[in-house]
Amino acid sequence: MQGKGIRIENLKKRYGTGNTAVDALKEINMEVAPGEVVGLIGPSGSGKSTLLKCLGAVIDPTGGRMILGDKVIYDNSWMVRDLRALRRDKIGFVFQAPYLIPFLDVIDNVALLPMLAGISNKEARKKSDGTPRGA
Repeated sequence: MQGKGIRIENLKKRYGTGNTAVDALKEINMEVAPGEVVGLIGPSGSGKSTLLKCLGAVIDPTGGRMILGDKVIYDNSWMVRDLRALRRDKIGFVFQAPYLIPFLDVIDNVALLPMLAGISNKEARKKSDGTPRGA
C-alpha cells in the first residue's frame, strides 16, 4: 500500500513506569487499505481498545509510527498540532459505550461534527438524515 489508508509501524503503548509498567501494545505493525474492513478479536486486556484509542488520537502511544493517507501523524510524538481537528476531519470513531449528547436527537448528534467542521447547519442535517441525495 503506497500512501493510502492507514499504516502502523512498531506502535507501542506502555501504561505506568518501573516495576508496575504494563506494555499494552508491543511493536504493532499493520496496514489497512482504503475501504478495507478489519475486525480486532482477542481476549479482554489484549490491547484492542488501546490500539483503537491510539489510532483515533484519543490516547498517546509511547512509540512507533502512524501514517494516515500520505501524512505521518505520529512518529514517536504527534506530528499534528490539532488532534481535535484530525479526529473531526479525518477519523471516524464510534465508541462501544454510547457517547451521544442526550438532549440532542440522532440527526442532531450526527450533524454536530460536520457543523463544527464548517458545514452549514442545513447541509449537515441534510447529509445526516440518511435520505439519499436527490430524493
